[in-house]
Amino acid sequence: MYKNKYSDRNNIAGLNIKRFRLQKDPRWSQNLLAAKLELNGLSVNKNAIQRIESGERFVTDIELKAIAELLNVSVDQLLDESVYKSNENNKDDSQNLAPTKKQVHYRQPSSGYGSREIADNSAKEDE
Repeated sequence: MYKNKYSDRNNIAGLNIKRFRLQKDPRWSQNLLAAKLELNGLSVNKNAIQRIESGERFVTDIELKAIAELLNVSVDQLLDESVYKSNENNKDDSQNLAPTKKQVHYRQPSSGYGSREIADNSAKEDE
């Protein structure tokens, strides 16, 4: 039987791409990675990067090689399945990649101030 999915994902490299992208100092946004790929001749936009990282999109060998070179890692590192094996118990693909929570205060027009927790994306731009 032909198998073209890994679990429910269309690629193996997505979580590793995200992990290595976020380990860059300073962190690389999806926009920055897409822009660097475009400078290297690949037409990949931020939405494609997001879909690759979430496992919704397949990754070609050409894209995988270019991404590995930009992130300064090997293709083997991008294809390392251990990140998925460590998540099998948690059933959460983004175990160590989830945004942190912060308290946000806002003013409601008639009832004064309130607060709620939201994802802290201030340092992450568009992850």
